[in-house]
Amino acid sequence: MEDDVLDNLMDADMNLLEWRNSQPYDGVLGKLEDWVPKAIKTEFSHIRNKLLDAMNYKELVKVKKIRQWIDECYRKQKLQGDEIYRPSIPPKFLRDISYLALIQNANSLDETKGLRMLAKYEATIGATYSNEQSKRAKVPRKLTQPQKEYITNRYIKAKNEGSVYQRQ
Repeated sequence: MEDDVLDNLMDADMNLLEWRNSQPYDGVLGKLEDWVPKAIKTEFSHIRNKLLDAMNYKELVKVKKIRQWIDECYRKQKLQGDEIYRPSIPPKFLRDISYLALIQNANSLDETKGLRMLAKYEATIGATYSNEQSKRAKVPRKLTQPQKEYITNRYIKAKNEGSVYQRQ
């Protein structure tokens, strides 16, 4: 009985995913162009499904809302000088919506320009991560009190067992 319920839920999820992929590409639903790298297609599907599954509306309402947020990303990019941007995108979705907007923009270009745009984005993300790691590596790590006690106890134990070199 329980297995039948789980099978039905899995079938419903698979049908929903198939439906999302079978629609014409619009920034949210559908599949990306064939020339888009597989890793980016996978990331797109993951983010799209995560966003759609996070909202408690009917499927078409969720799609419409995400499209509005993607359009808002484009409007934000086109602001001039002293114009004020008042986001309606929930902060927890902002990064994902920005990514979907970037993918939609790249997907609308020809293969050469689209790949160049995606490569710049991926290189920027990689460089940012690398720089952050370098900054963290340069800062000495502060030990917590439990870590200090653990190291002290290990040293004392090793010293008592005679495995620590002692000057004479």
